[in-house]
Amino acid sequence: MAKPQNLDKLILSIVATLVAVTAWSLIIAGSFVPRWARPLNISRTDANTTYSLWGREDCYNLICTTKYRQEFKETKTWYFDENNQKQVTVTKSVENVPITTCVEANYCNITWYEEIDFNKVPSLLFVARAFIIPSFCAGLVCIILYIVKIIMLVQRPSWRRIHIK
Repeated sequence: MAKPQNLDKLILSIVATLVAVTAWSLIIAGSFVPRWARPLNISRTDANTTYSLWGREDCYNLICTTKYRQEFKETKTWYFDENNQKQVTVTKSVENVPITTCVEANYCNITWYEEIDFNKVPSLLFVARAFIIPSFCAGLVCIILYIVKIIMLVQRPSWRRIHIK
C-alpha cells in the first residue's frame, strides 16, 4: 500500500490540534480555580478568602456568633464605724457579658465579580483577566483553523497551495 499524500502534514496537524486543545482547556480550567492565590485572612469575617480570575471564594471553618447578655449586679459592703454602728454602701452596675457560640461549618461561598464591589478585588486580577480573555479567543481560533486544515488534508489531498512571491 502506498503512503498517502501529505501524511506528515496530517500527523503534524493532528498533534498540533491536540496540543492546542490541551492548552486551551488548561487555560479555561486554571482561570476558574481560585487556589492560585494564597488565602487572605480577613479578621472581620474570619474567612479564608481566595481569588480566581472570575470570582472570589470565602471559606469558613468555624462560624461564631457573639451575643451580649446584660447582667445587673448589686454589691453591698458594710463596716462598723467608730460609734459601733453598721454602715452599708450599695453599688449597682450593669455589665455586658459576651456569650459566644460556634458551629463547625466547613462552608465555602463563591461570589462572581459582577455581584461585588470592584474596590474589594485585587487589581492584579484585572490585569491577568485582560490577558486571558484574548488568549481564549486566540486558542479557539487556532483550534478551528487546525480542524479545517485536517479536513482539507483528508478531503482534498491533491490541492496545492499558491505561494505569492
